Amino acid sequence: MTGARRLTPQEVEFACQALVSARQTSIGIEVEMPVVYPTGDCVTVVVTVDGGHYLVHDAGFGDMYLTSQGVSLTSRMSERLGNLAAHYGCEFINGRMSRRCTEDQLALAIAVVANASRTIGDQVFDAAKAPIFDYRRAVADRVRGIVGTSRVLENENFAGDSGTLYRVTAAILDKAEKNPTAFIEPIRDHDSVSRRFREFYDLSKNPEIADAERIALYDDSKPWSQGDLIILRDVGQVIRLSDADQLLRELAA
Repeated sequence: MTGARRLTPQEVEFACQALVSARQTSIGIEVEMPVVYPTGDCVTVVVTVDGGHYLVHDAGFGDMYLTSQGVSLTSRMSERLGNLAAHYGCEFINGRMSRRCTEDQLALAIAVVANASRTIGDQVFDAAKAPIFDYRRAVADRVRGIVGTSRVLENENFAGDSGTLYRVTAAILDKAEKNPTAFIEPIRDHDSVSRRFREFYDLSKNPEIADAERIALYDDSKPWSQGDLIILRDVGQVIRLSDADQLLRELAA
C-alpha cells in the first residue's frame, strides 16, 4: 500500500480495542462487539449479575434479527439454535443466547456469546438456501408412501372450471387407477393460502372432477392464523400434516 507506514503491535491493538464499546443501560452493561449480523449491524451483548455469577446474554437481539428477516422460530428452528448454543457452551432459552461465568471468564464469555448470537443471524442464509419445495416434497412422499406409487399422480395438470391449469402436488386415483378421487396440496405458509383457495375453488367448479376431495395439508410445526385455516375450509378439508396418515389410509382403502 503506497504511503503506508509500519505500525507497531501496540497501535494495532489500540485500533482493535476501539471497536469495542460499553455503556450502562437499564438492562445492564451493553457491550458492542466487532462481530456483525448479515445486515452489517454489530452484535451487542449485555452483562449482568445473577445468582452470584455474571450472566452474559444477547437480550434476544439475535432472535429478533431472525424474525425481522421473515424466519419463523419453529420448534425445529428452536432445536437447531439450542444445538448451536450448546456448541458454543451457551444456552438458548426464551429466544435469548446466554452464558454464565466468573469474573475472570468474563472477557471470553462476552466474545463467545457475541459469536453465538451472530450464528443465530446466520440462519437467515440457511433458510434462504432451503429448497422452496422441501415441504411440497415431504407431502408428496407421505402420500405416495401410504397410498402407493401406482395410484398417485405427482405434479400433474388439472383444469379448473375457468380453464386455468393447476399443477397439483399429488392426485390420488381410484382403485382402477383412472380417475382422481382426491387432490392433495401442501400449505406451507400464509402466502400459499390464497393460491390454494383459488385452485380448490376452481377445481370444485369443474363438473368432471368436482367429486374429488380437496385436501390441504398444513405444516403444523408453525404457528397459524385461524383465519387462514377457516378460509381454506370453505373449499376443502384442512388437515394437519401430523394427522395426515389416518386420512390417507382411508383414501387408499
